[in-house]
Amino acid sequence: MRALQLWHPLFLFYALVIYVFASAIWWTSLHLKNNETIFQNQLVILEMKHHQNPPLNNATIKETSVYQDLLQKKQRKNKMILGESLVFLFIMALGSYQVHQGLRKEMQLSKQQHNFLLSITHELKSPLAAIKLAIETLQNRPLPEEKKARMYHNALGDVERLKVLVDNLLLAAHLENDTAFFTSENQNLSDITADIAYNFCEKYEHLRHFDISISEDIYYTCDLNAYASILSNLIENAIKYSLKEDKIGISLKMNEHNNTICLAISDTGLGIPDKEKAKVFQKFYRIGSENTRSTKGTGLGLFIVYQLVQKLQAQIRISDNTPKGSVFSIFFPK
Repeated sequence: MRALQLWHPLFLFYALVIYVFASAIWWTSLHLKNNETIFQNQLVILEMKHHQNPPLNNATIKETSVYQDLLQKKQRKNKMILGESLVFLFIMALGSYQVHQGLRKEMQLSKQQHNFLLSITHELKSPLAAIKLAIETLQNRPLPEEKKARMYHNALGDVERLKVLVDNLLLAAHLENDTAFFTSENQNLSDITADIAYNFCEKYEHLRHFDISISEDIYYTCDLNAYASILSNLIENAIKYSLKEDKIGISLKMNEHNNTICLAISDTGLGIPDKEKAKVFQKFYRIGSENTRSTKGTGLGLFIVYQLVQKLQAQIRISDNTPKGSVFSIFFPK
């Protein structure tokens, strides 16, 4: 039903464009026909004049200057009609294309906003419900200290999850409005990458296998928080779209051949189809339907990654992993 509602304006637009083009062609044909009729009537009048004194045949009439003037006048008017029609059709086609693109973008934005509302509802509902349940349980029931500590720990984890969500929403808004502030300092990417990677290892110790390969003493001038956000979002994305006990690779190395720093995050999940690779960096874009998707997320992580990569003067590339999954590679110019 929603798809029909979204396509309804396009159907009306297509019908209007077809009607206008058909009308323009019909009016052009009508004007050309009328011009030819006027020319034939003028020829009849010319023949009547030359049949009186002295009489002239049709071949002789066509050699007269009056006939040549009428013929040139008809041809000029035909060219004018065709020229105006072609200009109108060209402007109409160009305008129709621009309006069509605008409608498609509006439809895409509407779909993305719909997906975002669904996903953000899922993301907010679960931790809020867990926090509420924990507080009500702690208020109403006497519990052993060990169980209390575990419930406090879980509630704090849910609060941290909400904080990360809010931070991502704010960061995405700042990046989109170009109001984000970045510093530029020489950072030890090896130490930063190792700290973040091993924190994820500890957090998902029994859920994922991490393969970490980090070269020592790799430095790059950038904003610390921007690099940390890129790495964290890529690792979280790999965790989100991989199964339990799948392998997640985290690699940082210096490529001496082209003098670049390469950060690569790989997973062995379902992978990304080629036609979707260019779309996953769009804001709120997620593969599949929000109504049937089982993975968590808002579609902001990769959008933030892409925007931050651009801010750091780097490049990002998605490739297929072997035997399955995806590899996100970021190349920082040394």
